[in-house]
Amino acid sequence: MDTTAPGRHSSRYTVRRPVVIAVSLAAVGWAVSGCGAGFNAQTNQQYQGAEGINNRDGSVYVLNALVVTDGQGNGTLVGTLIDQSSTADALVSVTATDSHGTAVKTTKLSNPIALDSQQAVKLQTDAAVRLSGKALVAGDILTATFTFQNASPVEIGIPVVVGGRGTIYTGIPVGST
Repeated sequence: MDTTAPGRHSSRYTVRRPVVIAVSLAAVGWAVSGCGAGFNAQTNQQYQGAEGINNRDGSVYVLNALVVTDGQGNGTLVGTLIDQSSTADALVSVTATDSHGTAVKTTKLSNPIALDSQQAVKLQTDAAVRLSGKALVAGDILTATFTFQNASPVEIGIPVVVGGRGTIYTGIPVGST
């Protein structure tokens, strides 16, 4: 039998109900806030907002790699290399094939491009790696192999984009190999 005065509720009831509501809201909030996704949440995934391709598989990272073409069969390799090892390395050569497996002519480096440990080297600065051939068509993907003095080679598919006046690649020198 309830000994509570008429019109009043049991104190047990008034304390328990808000606690149950608060715990329920916290559980629902946790589930819908994205915390329930764990370590595979989209916000934990790498995002590539640029046109170039990134490769972080080896000890030399190849970042934002792409080929800027003039639309006449000439192109320049653009991108950044970062040597992740504790010792210096060097880019010895770059070879490329088009989407059909046909070799694309690339410049032979007269001197390896020095890669100091933990330092970024932008390939477009000297436009040292030039490419030429009918395969240099905007929208195509070339398979490029970067060969280093010490690190394992890195092979990635890199896009070909149009350069020149009126594009974000205006400052990239493009010419024949």
